[in-house]
Amino acid sequence: MIYNSFILKPIFYIIRIIEASYPGSFTGKFFAWVLRVANRVNEAYENSLIHRVIDKVVVMLIVLFTNSSIFGFFARSGRVGKWWENSLIFRFANFLFTAPSNMFKNLYRSNEAVFKESIFLRLLSLLLHRFEIIIGMVLFVTLIAPHEMWHNIYSAILAIALLVLLFICTVIKRNSYFNLKAFDFSLVLFMLIVALSWITSINRGLSFNFLLINMTCFLFVILIVSSIKNEKSLGAFVEIILAGITVISLYGLWQFASDSVRFDPSLTNVKLNEGMPGRVYATVFNPNNFAEILIMMLPFYVAVILNAKTFVKKAIFSLMGLSALAVLFCTGARSAWIAFAVSALVFTFFKNKRLLPLMMVVGIIAVPFLPQHVYRRIQTLFNLSKDTSAQYRVKIIQTSWPMLKDYVLTGVGLGTDVFMDIVGKYKLYTSKVPVHTHVLYMQIWIEMGIMGILSFVWFLFRTVKSSVTSVLEKSNVYFTNVLIAGISSLLGILTMAAVEYIWYYPRVMLFFWVDVAIVLSVLSIIRIRKNKLTEN
Repeated sequence: MIYNSFILKPIFYIIRIIEASYPGSFTGKFFAWVLRVANRVNEAYENSLIHRVIDKVVVMLIVLFTNSSIFGFFARSGRVGKWWENSLIFRFANFLFTAPSNMFKNLYRSNEAVFKESIFLRLLSLLLHRFEIIIGMVLFVTLIAPHEMWHNIYSAILAIALLVLLFICTVIKRNSYFNLKAFDFSLVLFMLIVALSWITSINRGLSFNFLLINMTCFLFVILIVSSIKNEKSLGAFVEIILAGITVISLYGLWQFASDSVRFDPSLTNVKLNEGMPGRVYATVFNPNNFAEILIMMLPFYVAVILNAKTFVKKAIFSLMGLSALAVLFCTGARSAWIAFAVSALVFTFFKNKRLLPLMMVVGIIAVPFLPQHVYRRIQTLFNLSKDTSAQYRVKIIQTSWPMLKDYVLTGVGLGTDVFMDIVGKYKLYTSKVPVHTHVLYMQIWIEMGIMGILSFVWFLFRTVKSSVTSVLEKSNVYFTNVLIAGISSLLGILTMAAVEYIWYYPRVMLFFWVDVAIVLSVLSIIRIRKNKLTEN
């Protein structure tokens, strides 16, 4: 049956719900007819020559890939991680985090009966019982807070408050600890280079705010990997975040339906997009930022749907995911649409490779049936010579390139403020001093130098490699689905990062690292369980 496909499953769940909700009515009969037609189309496709040819081609490609050196490289586990965990630097860093916790933990254990008499401590212990839910709720609020009511310092304050609560957790809860082993050496190296880039910055005063933003993101990674211990905590955390994504998606759809967002010439070429509706942005700064958050979180809806054990939960998250997907097309962010296609193809590749040709064919056929404003916006991709947005990006790169060559080794220091201060001294190909390069990788290189970009790319490569290795092992279906979502999410947003500086808006940067933290949490749980099996 066609609705057994994991891609089309959510859609058919919804159709079946509608059909069951209107038994005997015109609506119910119509959707029952849709199901019958879809099943017949699927049966015709399954028995067709086209399907047999595609199936043989896909099988041949899979065999070639699985026997290739590329596959073998990804399937091998690296040695750097083991070296890092046994290194003096790691043991010292781990000691700095755990020594205070262990000291207070011993004090608490020796006087546990006395402490349990305190009503305050009993309430605090009850509150911290599911610490991942507290972190999830903080991120939920971070998502739904309107841009004009949000300040970057709030994230830093919340991160520090959560760190204090995590410290208390490590003292009063037996299975709670700072999970520094979840941090790959390449991530630690990148974090150190971020700090060094502030120290060596041309203007440390201008760079300090950006150091604070980076450290806030890294703190959230520590908080998340230290609080997610199993499938239950992982599921609760992800589902709370998706609830926040759904809230802002519905708000974005309301903006679009009520026509409350006006066409902004500063965001869209007027000549190529005449008569187009305004681009929605929900609670964030602009449509591109909104689209970036959606791209990072959309694959996790599919993971939750696949992992859900009840029909009701699958249906609810299917509807939630469809609202997020629908509003993505209302943002008008063309790079996000390409990124979404990359995410979808990556997810399909790891979940069911045989569906790739069908997906691509369906995607191509669906283009003419898209809403008019989406179809017209896609058409502008093929008219880049007249697209002022694309031309402006080229001019920014022309302006930034001499600066990159001058600071290729050391970088200028953290933050767009320092970037603007320095790039303004070079020949400008733009009408005003650019705020950033519009390319994440180039921006990191200019700010942090050659070591910054190399450590960042190395970290991404090692994270994706470790995730792919775990997916190929298929040891746990639940974790496999989440890891596939994580890989799809990262590769999608990193595709978008080739033409967008996705870290310009701090809340987007925070959720990039939340995405990373989810992946690192799963990898950590898998590694811990493997070690326990080995010991036994």
